[in-house]
Amino acid sequence: MRKKKTVAVIGLGVFGLELVKHLKGLKADVVAVDKDPARVLLTGELADRSFICDGGNIHALEEIGIDKVDHAIVAMGQGSSASVVSTITTTLALKKLDIKDIIVRLDDDNYKDIIYRKVKKVNVKK
Repeated sequence: MRKKKTVAVIGLGVFGLELVKHLKGLKADVVAVDKDPARVLLTGELADRSFICDGGNIHALEEIGIDKVDHAIVAMGQGSSASVVSTITTTLALKKLDIKDIIVRLDDDNYKDIIYRKVKKVNVKK
């Protein structure tokens, strides 16, 4: 029997919540992460595990076991410069934790080069 894949979704806005729902429909083991407790509560029964955590804090990510997932999706929007920084720091933290498959949501192609230069082998999805 094939092992169920574990996918972390970091950022639980509208896009992130839809990803959680979709991944559960695909029978993935889903870990939902957001720093906003209200957003984490919205995952309810959808996620296998849910955590209130700042995605850019590598030590906090280690504590919740993100380093053990098969895939990670950074699903944060980038409506402000602070959000862009959060996306970048979260991506860097995941890379430092040696997550092999990282997918990053980018709302603006201007930041694609930053992600590619700082973090090798990252899939960028728009």
